[in-house]
Amino acid sequence: TKKIIETEFDCMVKASRKKINGELTDSWSVFGVNEYIEVDTSYGPINALKLFNDNLHFFQDKSNGILSVNERSLINDKSTAQLVLGTGGVLDRYQYISTQSGSKDKFSITTSLSGLYWYDRLSKSIYKFSNGLMNLSKAKYIQSYLGSTLDNEFKVLSYSDVQNDEILFTFYKESETNGFTISYNEPVDSFVSFYDFIPTLYIPYQHRYLTTTNAYYCDSSFNRNRIFLHESDIWDRCYFYALTTGVAGNYVNSTLELIFNPEYNYTKVFD
Repeated sequence: TKKIIETEFDCMVKASRKKINGELTDSWSVFGVNEYIEVDTSYGPINALKLFNDNLHFFQDKSNGILSVNERSLINDKSTAQLVLGTGGVLDRYQYISTQSGSKDKFSITTSLSGLYWYDRLSKSIYKFSNGLMNLSKAKYIQSYLGSTLDNEFKVLSYSDVQNDEILFTFYKESETNGFTISYNEPVDSFVSFYDFIPTLYIPYQHRYLTTTNAYYCDSSFNRNRIFLHESDIWDRCYFYALTTGVAGNYVNSTLELIFNPEYNYTKVFD
């Protein structure tokens, strides 16, 4: 018998080479031997990376922080010309924002122009990071509702609706009727509404967005193989999926075409 020992480095971030237009070999698939960094393993695995305000944020089960990527300092010499100081590495260091709040749900993490938002499953709280860290659900008085309603079986996803300045948080269970979507309005700085659509996926589309519907939202005769367009002129706002209008003519069967790697079996140059 042959014994195989597999080691998982779930707290490591690796950096590939820099992408160059017209290159024959994809630099994004080439990783240097020493181009990596490991964060503190005591806070759990790295569950997500998110870019916000030109900073790369990482999320573990119990913490979140910022990775230093290509960090450089500018100084002036006697001729007033600027000199660049750096270590030469891509990932130089990391800094924790909080060791009390993290995220196990990568699809609950979203960004807007003014903040970075996520759901912390361990504390059943929604957090916001902008100039500093804020427990948003506690500060805006919905913490008791989340704490009494949610359990570990709920799935969580979020979306930043830029057109309406809203952050949408959806909590749902497959094939159960106790899910909900709640919206946080950034100009008002408050949670303002529950919505009666409970999607299983948010898909950005120009200034609008697409969603897929949950199983319990429709009866057995409803075709779930559809994608729904929000912020459209097909029907009024808040008439989601046209289920309340009874107009079957608004439904159009959805198709999906994968275009990120056409004719994958041929060698190509992407520029």
